[in-house]
Amino acid sequence: MKNLITISILLLSIPVFGQKSYIGIKAGPSLTNVFADDYSVNNDPRIGYTGGLTYEHGFFEHFNLELDLLYAQRGFKNDIIFTDQYGEPTGEVYTTHFDYDYLTLPIKGSFTFGGKLNGFVSAGIVSSFLTKAKIRTPGFGIGGFSEDSDDTDHVNRFDFGGIAEIGGSVLIKEQFKLFMLFAYQQSFTSIKSDTYYYPSGARHFGMNICLGFKYKIGR
Repeated sequence: MKNLITISILLLSIPVFGQKSYIGIKAGPSLTNVFADDYSVNNDPRIGYTGGLTYEHGFFEHFNLELDLLYAQRGFKNDIIFTDQYGEPTGEVYTTHFDYDYLTLPIKGSFTFGGKLNGFVSAGIVSSFLTKAKIRTPGFGIGGFSEDSDDTDHVNRFDFGGIAEIGGSVLIKEQFKLFMLFAYQQSFTSIKSDTYYYPSGARHFGMNICLGFKYKIGR
């Protein structure tokens, strides 16, 4: 906590040099999965979405500090493929969905290049807080219904990772920015806890595309 306070004070004390600040929103689809160092994971990705608020503050001509507050869907799905007595697929497939939803706080440094139409690259860290963990298991047999289980109290509630982005934006009359970006994110911490059965070392990774706009605030 002391280190976080110290870093915050240092950031606030850096000269602004007349740069601008923007606040806005962004949202888009995501494709996520998990991997584990000590376990062979053969899953299909979850298709979800990421969206929320974004803030940008310029410190130098081409360098910005960016802060986001986002709702992010992560997870994966696993297929059980049924075979006949000869090992041939019967065409019957049951899919279990592992859904993990987070409130995320990315902090990034961004380098921009260009004028009113510009590109940017950014990198940073992401702290995430689990809001919901649900496993949707298919029902077996004729007339079977899927069953949901709430694993929120068993999954590791805090996730920490890194993020990298690349994108472009267009400035409209100095007041608005329209932008599009592609992001890749990977967790450093595991989803496993003492009461969660998933393999040790299993961590989230994924990518998403976002569209958004920002509005100039301040001077």
